[in-house]
Amino acid sequence: METLADIDTPLAHVLTGARQRTWDRARGKGYYEHAPPLTNPSKRLWSVDHLLALRWWDSLARARTPLPLAGQMSAALLQALLAYPEAEVLYLFTWEAAGGLRGHMSIGPTPPSDAPTARPIADLPVKRWKQELRAAIAKHHQRKAASHVRPR
Repeated sequence: METLADIDTPLAHVLTGARQRTWDRARGKGYYEHAPPLTNPSKRLWSVDHLLALRWWDSLARARTPLPLAGQMSAALLQALLAYPEAEVLYLFTWEAAGGLRGHMSIGPTPPSDAPTARPIADLPVKRWKQELRAAIAKHHQRKAASHVRPR
């Protein structure tokens, strides 16, 4: 996993467009438990995969997905990103268990082997999303470097 040492939490929210107040509330209630670990009392080291999970979580939250479900879905995305780092596209699969139990979900390149009725309901172009985040990070670094150059 590619860790970005100079991406702190406020900048992570700027780069992803995520609303920090909503994220703080969700994290405080245990709905977002897959944030990168703290390296000191106020700093986390964000990876592109963590940024992508945060970005998707915020999209789900803005679409009024209940925060506990948005947290579960973005945690599943992060697990899939870590398991399949070279994937171009991942799929969101859903299925019913035996007895009509609903609500099963998985993210990956193929359906889970123990869920023969799983169907893809969304494709997640993760390679393109990672490229967009890397471009936003590079643009941030360029602006930061340019702000330190003084005209003579």
